[in-house]
Amino acid sequence: MIFIDAHFCLDPAVSYHRPRLCPSAAKYGAAEIFENSTQIGADPIDIFCHVNGIMYITTFNHNQNETVQTIGTTNQTRIINYNSSWPLSLFVTIRDDIYVANSGSTHQVHVWKNQTNVQKVIMNITSACYGLFVDTEETVYCSIPDEHRVIKRILDGNKTLNYSIAAGTGSRGSAMDMLHIPYGIFVDTNFDLYVADCGNNRIQRFHKENLTGVSVAGNGTNQTNELQCPTSVIRGLDGYLYILHKGFHVVVSYSDGFFKPVPYDGQKSISISPYPTILKLNFDRLGNIFVYDWINSSIYKFTLLKTGCNSFEPAPCPDPLKMGPQCNISNTYCSKTKPCMHNGKCNDIASNTPPYNCTCPMGFNGIDCELDERLCKPHKCLNNGNCSNDTLDTDCECVRGWEGAYCDRLIDNCTNKPCENNGVCRQLLLNYSCECLGDSYYGRHCEKTAQKTVVFQMVSKSFAYIAIIALTLVGGFIITLDILKYCFGIDPASDELERIRRHNQKKKPTPMIQRLVYADTPSSMVAKSTSSGEKISAKNS
Repeated sequence: MIFIDAHFCLDPAVSYHRPRLCPSAAKYGAAEIFENSTQIGADPIDIFCHVNGIMYITTFNHNQNETVQTIGTTNQTRIINYNSSWPLSLFVTIRDDIYVANSGSTHQVHVWKNQTNVQKVIMNITSACYGLFVDTEETVYCSIPDEHRVIKRILDGNKTLNYSIAAGTGSRGSAMDMLHIPYGIFVDTNFDLYVADCGNNRIQRFHKENLTGVSVAGNGTNQTNELQCPTSVIRGLDGYLYILHKGFHVVVSYSDGFFKPVPYDGQKSISISPYPTILKLNFDRLGNIFVYDWINSSIYKFTLLKTGCNSFEPAPCPDPLKMGPQCNISNTYCSKTKPCMHNGKCNDIASNTPPYNCTCPMGFNGIDCELDERLCKPHKCLNNGNCSNDTLDTDCECVRGWEGAYCDRLIDNCTNKPCENNGVCRQLLLNYSCECLGDSYYGRHCEKTAQKTVVFQMVSKSFAYIAIIALTLVGGFIITLDILKYCFGIDPASDELERIRRHNQKKKPTPMIQRLVYADTPSSMVAKSTSSGEKISAKNS
């Protein structure tokens, strides 16, 4: 069994509904006619279910101009006259810009901006466009089955109406870069292009700016089920693909490569035509499926029987930029995300990527005002310092006792060395203190001397004075003696010195003469020695 829940994408940049799976939802009811040519007044060609609760319908009437009609929640119909033939495909953006591909006598894509009646050509095409899509970057895609390709044009303000290739080579084929009768197309918010490749019985996915695709459902995958001429594809919120094939059957392709049919009452075909007459799949915000059959000129509705899923869906608000039970809560990107920091002002701009910009207060910068470029940031000045952004002077005004560019240093009160007697100065906040060495000094600046220290100092000074006097007297006495001796020839000590000299002479011993007598010495040597000894004795006498 396959089930669908009535929960849909609330992205403010997306105008279409995207379902997601629910494990306990009930199946769909039988097909019922929602509108037909009698009720509408013309043959329906294409429909678009908008997130604002309005169904847009392109119609064809052989006797009148073609129209684009809108049916709201109150069943009020609004008709926009379309002055060209065969409005084959339709897409409406979140800003209610209506895009229609004309496939009659001229092949062009037209747009009505903001529900005005002014019609403007935005792209020239070469054949019938069966699938029309506009992504969130305002790139228009168009599938052309007759040419086996998908084309696109970026609405960047360039006046040229030419297009470029989005998928396919222009020739029929089953290669990964080729298509065979492409019908429905879908571009997700990642700008991946999904193509219902009817002739190849597959769904192809093309990454942005890549012309080589990959098969994600049907032929070319490991699925045992087969697709038969898929004509419409929608990628749900959970990444599953909702595919319309066999003319009216809806299947869901899972991420494991397999798909199952969406069950509903009444399995009989709506159309007896062998060709695909139901080309497009639509969901409303309640999970109901809408398809149109241009052969039978009818719009069919499959009602979701929500007996298994517990969910709440509020009624749609007339203004898509509002939400809530009373439609009084802003539904804009700025209101929901609040991206601007530091009290920046958020401005919703749908054409931007992301769809907003921030007006930053003075001193802040960045996409989200996240860069703090203020000259005076909080806590720049320390220790209760003050800094003001109102002046060009960005230095900090420090309170008493602090200094420095950021008030980060205490004022040094010990710079002038206020402590005496080798006292140690200690820095304090707004003050200083002197630590005196030992107990010899005391006072605020160690300027006072202890009593015992005074006594010690007096005794020390007394001994010093006595020593100085003694040294002075001795020196004076010596100098006086020298003056008397050398200046006046008076030597008070001369008599005493003479007496001492004489006394020393009396004590001088008499020299002793020893004569050595050698044994066996010749007589001549003895006589000579005796003579020499006598001479010396006589000399000493």
